[in-house]
Amino acid sequence: MALQTATIKAKLEELGVWKPAMTLSVSQLVDVDSTLDLMQKAIKKDGVSLEHTSREGHTRITAHPLLTEITKLQAVKQKLMNDLLLTPSALDKTRKHDDEDDTFKKI
Repeated sequence: MALQTATIKAKLEELGVWKPAMTLSVSQLVDVDSTLDLMQKAIKKDGVSLEHTSREGHTRITAHPLLTEITKLQAVKQKLMNDLLLTPSALDKTRKHDDEDDTFKKI
C-alpha cells in the first residue's frame, strides 16, 4: 500500500485545511511512508533477528538494525501526520491498496 500525494492533497482540501505550504510536508510524508514500506519488506524477508559469526567461530544473534530505524521513521511519520492534521484512519483512506497482505499495517 502506498500513499499518493494527490489523494492526500484532495483529502486535505475536502477537510478545508489545505494550504500550499503543506506541499513539502505531504511529499515528505509520502517519502517516509514508502521508505517504511521498503524497510518492513526487508524485515519480513530477513526476519527480526540476524545471526553474526565472528572469525573465531562465535555466533551472536542480534535484532535486525532496521527495527530501530523503523521506530524512528514511524515517529517522523506521526509528526508529519500531526502537522497535516491527519488521523491514521484518514490517512488510510488515501492509500492505494495492493492485493498484498501487509501484516505491519495490521499491528
